Amino acid sequence: MKFRNILFSFFLFELLSGFSSQYLTRLYAQDLQSTTLLLSENANRINGQIVNQSILNALSLGTIKPLNQLEIKVNLQYSFHIKQLSENSSEVFIEIADVKIDGDTYYRSFPVHMALKPDIYTGVSALYELSKQITTFNYTFQYSNNKPLKILQLELNTSKNATLQSNINGFSFSEYSKEKFLELLSKINQYWSVNSMIDSLISDDSKHESAFQEDPSEMFAFTEKLRKAKIFTMETISMNELQLSSADPAQLIEKVIIIDRLILRYSTLYKASVSKNERDELLAKKLSDTYVASLIGFYAEASSADFRDSDLILKASQLLVDDDLFQKLELASPVDNKQLAAFYLYKNLSRLGDSLFDKSDFSNALNFFHDAKELESAYGFLNQNGLLNNKVEAAKLGLLKSYLRISTRAIEAGNQMLANLYREKSSKYLQENLSDNLISNLSDQSDDLILSYLKKGNDFISYQRYVDAIQMFEKASSIARNFYSTRFNDRITQGFFSAHRAIFLDLVNQAQQYYDAGKLSEASHRLDQALNYRLDHIHLLRTSTEATNLKNKLNTLYLTAQMVPAQSEKSEFHNLTGSSIDGTSEYYSTGLANFQNQEQHKILVLQQLKKAQLKVWGNSLDDAWIIYEEALESRKNFNLNADGHIRKAFEDLDQKIIERICLNNRFRYEDLMNMIKQSITAKSFEDLKEQLEEAVGLGVNNQGCGLDVSEAMQLNEFYKPLFQYQHDYGELLSQLYSLGMYQTVEAYLIFDQLSDTYQLNRFGIKHLTLRDFLMKQNNSIFTIQVISYFVDKMNVNEIVHYLELLHDQSFTRSQTFDLQQKIATLLAVADSADEIFNPEERISIVTGSDERLNDLKNIYLQSVKKLRRRK
Repeated sequence: MKFRNILFSFFLFELLSGFSSQYLTRLYAQDLQSTTLLLSENANRINGQIVNQSILNALSLGTIKPLNQLEIKVNLQYSFHIKQLSENSSEVFIEIADVKIDGDTYYRSFPVHMALKPDIYTGVSALYELSKQITTFNYTFQYSNNKPLKILQLELNTSKNATLQSNINGFSFSEYSKEKFLELLSKINQYWSVNSMIDSLISDDSKHESAFQEDPSEMFAFTEKLRKAKIFTMETISMNELQLSSADPAQLIEKVIIIDRLILRYSTLYKASVSKNERDELLAKKLSDTYVASLIGFYAEASSADFRDSDLILKASQLLVDDDLFQKLELASPVDNKQLAAFYLYKNLSRLGDSLFDKSDFSNALNFFHDAKELESAYGFLNQNGLLNNKVEAAKLGLLKSYLRISTRAIEAGNQMLANLYREKSSKYLQENLSDNLISNLSDQSDDLILSYLKKGNDFISYQRYVDAIQMFEKASSIARNFYSTRFNDRITQGFFSAHRAIFLDLVNQAQQYYDAGKLSEASHRLDQALNYRLDHIHLLRTSTEATNLKNKLNTLYLTAQMVPAQSEKSEFHNLTGSSIDGTSEYYSTGLANFQNQEQHKILVLQQLKKAQLKVWGNSLDDAWIIYEEALESRKNFNLNADGHIRKAFEDLDQKIIERICLNNRFRYEDLMNMIKQSITAKSFEDLKEQLEEAVGLGVNNQGCGLDVSEAMQLNEFYKPLFQYQHDYGELLSQLYSLGMYQTVEAYLIFDQLSDTYQLNRFGIKHLTLRDFLMKQNNSIFTIQVISYFVDKMNVNEIVHYLELLHDQSFTRSQTFDLQQKIATLLAVADSADEIFNPEERISIVTGSDERLNDLKNIYLQSVKKLRRRK
């Protein structure tokens, strides 16, 4: 295939001898170039473009063509420019004059080409001298306007024969442009969803008008659908991105007139229907019940409808309160209590929110709680003991926990993109919904996510991917700050220490290799990098003195070189010491005239070191390090790096600091061991793993201190089965609280069977079986879900077994009516095979004296009689 990207050439440098000021700002412009790049499944696969493929996947959901046949052409017109800064330095600029998008650029009849304009581009440049390639540059840049953009800085000494050949060879989309594209698709989906809703309402009007007129509550529910349809329609029409004035494929603007007519007609019919009926408590309650049933219908439909319509359908399940709603509610209430219909609606919404909350559907529970609060605020309903507010806060916390769980599992599965998405989602949600009540319950919620980032960071360290490890620890630290968690601060600090120390030691090891090979200038350069890195992270690398020790060896050679400058002038040492313009060593350039000043400077530096030493003795290490860094700066500024007394004073202070840190580590280790032994004695193992890991880490990460941590290591090894049990049980509970008890029963039963493998008897603790867990929780919702599981499995023995727990728990007869019917039928079928059993005695044993299970008792007895008659 012919290469369509036209390469272009231009002079990179023009050497103007003796006239440098004239080329500092000179700009070289090039002819406009054109190229065409493809957005297609095949191109994405070849280039590994995940973001581009996600754009194409989204587009394919609204096109006739299958995904593998979609092709979008990105036609570019661009030019490169050179701006020379100096004889050996230039900047390369790019200017994109035009971007045209062709191909399959329609989504559900709407053009989306403007949103498919890329804003990230990649390319390659090759620098040639005559016909010989000198070097190549790959570059990536983000381009959002028509102004020249700097993409490269070249620091090369080239001749006037140098040329640069460049081309753009790829593109992608930033997170911002991707979000804008998806927003446009969402608005198009809303357009068609609104259209479907209007068509459905027009159809219902023609089919059910007479039925609506007979029942004011049905009439109310229908007028509410019309009201919401009008709200959604006006919202959609106002979306400038759709440009409906140019193209309105479903004629939505014209349908506004139809909706207005229906609203007017049914509002009139509603008033007439209400006036024919008694405006009493019964009407108010029925209206509320019917309306909430309508809202539940929207909620249920959202989960089974076309996912492109689900957002709007779910939105229709909310009240969207306005004056029209309030007027209709008051119209259906008794004259002496115009708030009654609204009050019943308020109660029903609260109960609906409770039901969804119990099913861990926190997002939708919040919607109904918020609607209830809208009514509470509008009518001044009494909020008993802040109960509704507490429910809202609990739902917010539940939703936040679900985000954190998804992020945690994504990390464990290696899906960093999903993990980052939900981590950012949780942080954003927290910022938008922060409250004192939420803050007070936050500290434990982020534990699993922080631990996952810590584990990932430590894994990266083991793979020697230290920069990636630091990023994981930074995310763990960020989550800990955002969620007010301090529990893992020590472990986060330990992770940072391990990663930064590994980078530091890598630089020292490189320096040592250069030193051993006799390449002293390279060794000095690497050591300077290591020492600067240590200073940049001094709070973590205080006891890391390997670079200082090697630097002292080099300094010894440096002093020797100064004593014999004539011999070392052409040696490697000359490069280390530096020289003045006439070749004389800088060591001698200060002259005798500055001797007294040097002595005064020495005294100042020594005084600073003495102050730092006093701080060390007082165990004020943070203050000591501040003074230490000031002394380092003074030594550098006063040119005292080679002074033997100063060097010796720094070495002494280094040693004192290390001794103090080692002493602190020993004290901390002793404190930890005392806490560990107390925890073991009390069989309180919640924090044991973290305590043992910290204790072992004190020895492993501060090996120069000679701290004996063998006892901690032995205990850590001994308790490994317990730690594994804690981890696995935590995973089980995470599954329970994210998926619900019903979906977790099977996993819990398997865990019960495997519990012996953890050797819990060694630690004097007992496994909490599923039955034990239900008894401890005393939560009828959990117990009912477990019984439902065994009903679906038709396991009669387990049904009876867990029904015993239900007797002592709170539940209502209506809450379990359907379940009692199923249990009664199963029991009857199972027991009918036994000819001699007494049904009354049997069912009395199962239900006891619990009147809430009378339905189970009665249906069971009826079923047994029917089965016996058949025989």
